[in-house]
Order: sequence, then structure tokens, then C-alpha cells
Amino acid sequence: MTSSNRSQGSIGGESATGLLARFAAAFTLIELLVVIAVIGVLAALLLPALHRARMAADTAVCRSNVRQIGLGLRLYVDDFGVYPFVETIANGASRPNEIWARLLEPYVGAKWPEWNWSYANPNGKPAPRRSAFACPAYSRLHGIFDSPDNAGPIGALRWFVGSYGYNGFGVSGGTMGHREDENYGLGGRMAYPLTVARWTPESEVPARESEIVSPSDMVALGDAVLFPGLLGNAGEVIYAGQVAGDDILSNGWVFGRWNPVAYAELTSNGRTLPFDDTQRSVALAQMQRRHGGRSVTAFCDGHVESPDIMVLFDYRRDERVKRWNKDNLPHRERVYQYFPR
Repeated sequence: MTSSNRSQGSIGGESATGLLARFAAAFTLIELLVVIAVIGVLAALLLPALHRARMAADTAVCRSNVRQIGLGLRLYVDDFGVYPFVETIANGASRPNEIWARLLEPYVGAKWPEWNWSYANPNGKPAPRRSAFACPAYSRLHGIFDSPDNAGPIGALRWFVGSYGYNGFGVSGGTMGHREDENYGLGGRMAYPLTVARWTPESEVPARESEIVSPSDMVALGDAVLFPGLLGNAGEVIYAGQVAGDDILSNGWVFGRWNPVAYAELTSNGRTLPFDDTQRSVALAQMQRRHGGRSVTAFCDGHVESPDIMVLFDYRRDERVKRWNKDNLPHRERVYQYFPR
């Protein structure tokens, strides 16, 4: 082959055009479809593994957060000998101006996240927040952070909502079910001046450290109970695709409202709750998605567990109910007030 042949684009005696034609004929349509199908199968196998890896990473961060908050709680109790209030309510206001988390901020070394959504753009995707008080799985579910610092459309103060909740009242209830003459949880409320308080002094006093009969078997705080839709107050709406976490974890024992076990049992028997079933089913599905159906939970001695949410809120077994109460008793008379026998 001469140099003139090579200059005309021949390779090994075969023209470049001939090579392209031969390689173009190397793959048939069926072969290409087979390759695409194989890639699709591999992607289908890989994506669930990636999802599980992301969920495991989120759970690891959440466990670290909850452990850090739990240690902050222990430091607070060491300093004061009592557990923090669930919330404080000043000047006769109907909503809290401070909560347990803000009392713990100096001990945790982190702040409750700033609100991440706006009334001006209520359907916008909430921005993720980074803090020991912010679970990454909660942000993945488009979780909202809010506080009374974020004024509503009519100027009313809002509630605290976010990743984590506190066992303020045990099975004696919470925001909507709290008995005025008893409190089995850790916190209690501080309303001042006391002349405007509708709670008795017994319900306002937080638990002393010495009152916790079994610190290793009492829930302190953990992944918040989630709810969508109305927050329960006129004009306050969590919009489609968003969830909010109740800062009072023990509200999972109120009237079966947020209790996943009671909800599943009642609806499977064809009964309905006095709340929007569609909204509640959405919230329960989100709780199942957050950590694969588990709830990262710190106990009063500081250790962390990740029980299934259907175990954590199981009202049917005394050994599970008593973990919410400072005297380590199930108080069936209170549980049956909320849930079916």
C-alpha cells in the first residue's frame, strides 16, 4: 500500500467508509433492545439498594442527633434536678412562646431550626435544615420547621413543629388530652402569670429526677409523630406533599389521634376516628417511610433505641405502655379512655 493510498483514508487496505459500514452492521435492533433491557434490569436492582443505603445513612445521622439531644437532656437534669418544661406560655397567650428544645439548646450545642416555609409560598418545597434538631429523613419527606417567630396570615403565633418530640405527658395526654390533675410524663407546662393558667400546679411541675422509677425504661424524646393537613387551628394549613412533626411526642397517646396502632386497628375494623382518615393515613405512611417504620428514641438514662413505631405506641401491652410513664406503670384507666378495649 502506497503513501497515496493512506492519504486517501485507507486502513490496512480497507477504506474508512468500508470500516464504518461494517461496524454499523454489527448491532441489530434486537441486540440494542436486549442491551437496553439489561441496563433497565440492573437499574431496577441497583435503585432499591441505593435507597436503602440513603435510608441507613439518614438513620445513622438521626441516631447521632437523638443521642446528642439525650445527653443534653441528662446535663440539664444534672444541673436543675428536674426535667425541662414541655412549653412555657406567657401573658395568657393560647400558644407556647418557648419549648423544651430551646431550654436544651445550650446543652446540646445546637439550635431549633428556623422556619423553612412561607405563607407567601405555602406550596413551596420546605428547605432542608442542618442542626442536631433536624433529622435528614424528616427533610427528605419535606418536613416543616416552624415556631411562634413565624407569624401567620392573621398575625397569630404558630406552634413549634419539627423533627423531634418530647415525652411531656406520658399516657396522661398532651396538647388535646392532658388531664389537669395528673401528669405521668417528664415536662408539664409553665403558664404565667398563674392567674391565667387553666392547668393546676400539679400539671405544671416537671418531673424530678428522683421520680423516674426506671430511667432505662422510660421514653424521653425521639422522632416526632407526623401529621399532614390542618394543624388544628383555623387558617393554619400544611399543604400537599408536606408533613409536620409534633414537638410533643406523647401526643401519640391522645384520643388515638396520632397513635398508629389504634388507627390501623380502628380502620381495619371499618370504624372511623373523629379526624380526617385520609390525612391520617398519609401521615402514617410517611412515618413508615421515615426510617423504614422505625422511630429513633432516646430514654431517660441516655441510651438510644430504634423500635418499630407499631411497638413504641402499642397500647395493648402493658410492658410497652409503661415505658411512657415516670412511675413505670401502664395506667390502663387512662389508656382505655383514648383507645378501644
